[in-house]
Amino acid sequence: MNNINKALPLWLFIGRLPGVGAVTFHRILQQYPELDALWQQSNAQLKAVGLKPASAHLMRQTDPSLLRARLDELQDPGLNHASHVDTDPFSKLINGVDLDLRWLRQSNHHHVVTYFDPSYPALLKEIPNPPPLLFVQGNVDLLSFPQLAIVGSRHATRPGLQNTRMFSADLVKRGYTITSGLALGVDAQAHHSCLAEGGLTIAVVGSGLDIYYPKQNQALAREVAQQGAIVSEFPVGTQPNARNFPRRNRIISGLSLGTLVVEATERSGSLITARLAADQGREVFAIPGSIHNAQSRGCHLLIKQGATLVQSSDDIIEHLSGMTLYMKDAHFKRKRVGIESPVNKIDRSSVEFVNTISSPETGVNVPPESREPANSLTCEQAKVLDLLGDCPVPIDQLVEQTSWSVQELSSVLMNLQLDGLVNSGPGGYVLSNMTVEA
Repeated sequence: MNNINKALPLWLFIGRLPGVGAVTFHRILQQYPELDALWQQSNAQLKAVGLKPASAHLMRQTDPSLLRARLDELQDPGLNHASHVDTDPFSKLINGVDLDLRWLRQSNHHHVVTYFDPSYPALLKEIPNPPPLLFVQGNVDLLSFPQLAIVGSRHATRPGLQNTRMFSADLVKRGYTITSGLALGVDAQAHHSCLAEGGLTIAVVGSGLDIYYPKQNQALAREVAQQGAIVSEFPVGTQPNARNFPRRNRIISGLSLGTLVVEATERSGSLITARLAADQGREVFAIPGSIHNAQSRGCHLLIKQGATLVQSSDDIIEHLSGMTLYMKDAHFKRKRVGIESPVNKIDRSSVEFVNTISSPETGVNVPPESREPANSLTCEQAKVLDLLGDCPVPIDQLVEQTSWSVQELSSVLMNLQLDGLVNSGPGGYVLSNMTVEA
């Protein structure tokens, strides 16, 4: 079983209190980062942080030690802890916490990440009112990998699905993790294309992770969980209500450096994701289409409003190559995570990262302030560097030369990019002291 934070039952309890959303939860965390202290406050103080009287009343019926005891009982296989069968509000609340903890216990691939957890993705912390809790099934480390969101119509046209396949497959080969919403149409095609390429993909859903929605994508969801991750801010048992999906959309865009809208009508939910991405300061990309196709009108509207028109993945790579992917402030210090490589697992310590940035005056790449010494390279990184030079090398060629999978190679390439040793550009990868010609 996972090594569970002893304070987690308190987080789960507060997260299930009536009227407690991200805004109220963060107000609580700001005032009482040690959640035990919340139980010591008066009703007036609880009201001041946004708790309704009904929620305060529910809190008074338990205490932190009793909540922690539920975790101990669920962890002890010798104890057959039975949840309350009553239907009163407090029993429902406690039953919900037990559901969350039992789900967590089911698999080492089930995780609950709190806002203070080192695994909480730094990019997501930058959005307004980020989810205090993330339920994750799969590889939790992927949440901090560089991601590109691909979204679009549930009723995608054949050209729209073809574009989704092309962009997803190419971006995965360039080292990006593709994030989408597991919906029918464009979302499902984006996930399928990543899986087919052996790449990494994340699905953000609008229900509890014990519920598959839509039912048609149940098999796909299982594949995503095995090769990537499924994420939700909603506790176990939450039904996929319509009001949940705008909240889901803000996580899709919040995890990602940018959002690509493949196809969308003018009333598509994908435009909500694009608007959220823009509000979060992230890049928005849109693929143009026929003026006679209603599924293209949403993309045309986004382009009119300032989204970047893209015709190939090179357009996205070029646009993102000038961004500082890993800021040097404290919020963006993170632990580097590797994928099992052909030789050994890459285990890196926490360091600061900054991407090379092209000077608008000269077009020459400005090197990072510092680089990792060459003698600290892994065998895999050294092997890849030996294969690169001033001419872009496609990832397909590197796969053939190394005999590694796309997933294994992408991990090595991404760490080299984070070190500032390699750049990704049109046509493939080059050493970072070379300029990639478009």
